Amino acid sequence: MKRFRTALLAVFIAGAFVIPAAADNVSQIIGDNNTVVFIDVPETHWAANEIRYFASQGIVNGMPDGSFQPEGSVTREAFAKMMVLTFRATPSTQEEPTFLDVGSTRWSYSYVEASKDFLTGYTSPFDGTMTFHPEEYATREDIAVALVRMMGLTEKDASNPGYAKWKFSDGDSISPSLLPYVSVAAERGLINGFTDGTFGPQRPISRAETVALLNRASKQAVTTANGEIPLEVSVSYDKENPKIAYLTIGSAEGTTVTVDGQSVEMSSGYYDDDYVGLYTYTFEAEGSKEFTVAATKMGKSRTVQATAKYEIGAPKLTVTECPTNVSKKEITIGGTLYDDNYGVTLTINGESVNVRYGSWSKSFILKEGENTFTIIGSNSAGKTVTETRTVNFSVGGPRLTITECPSNVSKKEITIGGTLYDDNYGVTLTINGESVNVRYGSWSKSFILKEGENTFTIIGSNSAGKTVTETRTVNFSVDGPKLTITECPATATKKDITIRGRLSDSNYGVTLTINGEPVNVRYEEWSKNVTLSEGENTFTIVASNEAGKATTETRTVVFNIKAPTIRFYNCPSTNAQESLTITGNVESGYGDIRLFLNGESVKLSSGGDFTMDVTLSPGENTFEFRAVNAMGKETTEIKTVVYEKEAAATKNTED
Repeated sequence: MKRFRTALLAVFIAGAFVIPAAADNVSQIIGDNNTVVFIDVPETHWAANEIRYFASQGIVNGMPDGSFQPEGSVTREAFAKMMVLTFRATPSTQEEPTFLDVGSTRWSYSYVEASKDFLTGYTSPFDGTMTFHPEEYATREDIAVALVRMMGLTEKDASNPGYAKWKFSDGDSISPSLLPYVSVAAERGLINGFTDGTFGPQRPISRAETVALLNRASKQAVTTANGEIPLEVSVSYDKENPKIAYLTIGSAEGTTVTVDGQSVEMSSGYYDDDYVGLYTYTFEAEGSKEFTVAATKMGKSRTVQATAKYEIGAPKLTVTECPTNVSKKEITIGGTLYDDNYGVTLTINGESVNVRYGSWSKSFILKEGENTFTIIGSNSAGKTVTETRTVNFSVGGPRLTITECPSNVSKKEITIGGTLYDDNYGVTLTINGESVNVRYGSWSKSFILKEGENTFTIIGSNSAGKTVTETRTVNFSVDGPKLTITECPATATKKDITIRGRLSDSNYGVTLTINGEPVNVRYEEWSKNVTLSEGENTFTIVASNEAGKATTETRTVVFNIKAPTIRFYNCPSTNAQESLTITGNVESGYGDIRLFLNGESVKLSSGGDFTMDVTLSPGENTFEFRAVNAMGKETTEIKTVVYEKEAAATKNTED
């Protein structure tokens, strides 16, 4: 796959780094035991083992001064060579260069061409020319993608295609088209981020990092670059037209496939590892055809031969309608009969059946048990095709359904209902031996229940003598009547109150008593006037039905008798005059009221107002007001009036 990048991005990358000369043929230092060592890669270096191993295999070389420069950057063409050597791919011998800037005489030409399916180049949006930028430094995202592809993996191998974006703090800067590949590399531990949590997708990769990455990838590789391309071919035929043959081709994703030199479009199948294509061929005459299927990928190729045949056979007979087990005595068998070359005829159990525009059907009356049908289609060329079908006709009982029958009720009368059907015969229904009328398949019947369990046996029969039985149990529980108290105060200040309510019973007549006294119930409503005693008054309300079930409610009414209340309109605490008129009002609290002043009766108006003139003595004057109501409740108020005679005289002198 070729990735598009703008010319501006290419200029930025080329201008951002200094492109060194390729270190291709440089010396190595051989230490003890023929181990390749470098002056700047000590034993403690984190990638020392990988660097020495790759150097011993000739995959990487050192510098003329005996150094390796592990932190030095790697160019794209140098990485192409290292990748080809690591995976033991065959350097390309292609004569025509793919990339404008990597000619056939360039030292890296054969490696770049061999790795172009993994480390891709850049396509100009204007004229489509391809460039590789061999001397640019390879970026971390380029390397991650190339390693994933070289290992035989695709973006579909990512458990989470957005994993790298989530894992690295700069994941948004990873090229969107490369994000799934980088996610595969990160998930498999091929490449890691930096200690600051970044990935640095556009950063050049160091020589030490490159060696470590290639080492990890080579250990996890699914296939090698020299592995054989998977290629499977299966041949099938159109069911309606055997002249049409289909070649179903499966291969690895990214494979280019041709059939007899004709390109086949390949695409992903139902499963993640499917990569399939379909090639169609139509025969003009009876015979066979051999196909050459060729697959190429990553410079590799594979060829498979496949053969398809077409021969004129019997007509195509299909049975589309023929049940296996039925409960109806009449059925229809139907289907299709076609022949691309000849006229056709059809028989079922020797009886001719009309075929119209390729379709046919015929009705049959069944006998109870197994019924075998031999269906023979013939063409005018004498070819025949036979299908055999067996239909089992079982005469069962009618279909009985109970749609209405409660399990628990509190009413003594219920209705049981349902449906009864038979596709072949007439039906009858009984419940507990009583005949029930069935009309257009529906039935219902009412019953009077006894208290407790009531069992109903419902039997449906057809004229063939088959029956079906359903049993239902209805539990009739006789409850007490429904008693509701709608009016009964918790407290009262009057001795006469009314208690009201409702009383009903869906099955029986009812009676009501309050504290043993009968109460009349009329149209489910009742009321009773009662006289209260001071304090708590308890009322036991009992409702009974004719079945002896009772419902009881208890209510308590507290009758509180208030003491009288004395209010004063005029009764000052001090007065400068010898005479004083005291006015006020007395509320009874209950019944008649009497008022006394210092033991002497005071006249009250009908509304309880009082007026009295008193003569004051110098100093404090104490007045005791006592009010008593008809229930003997009394209230006493003490008023003190100070007569300040001298103060009043002094005030008059000053005026």
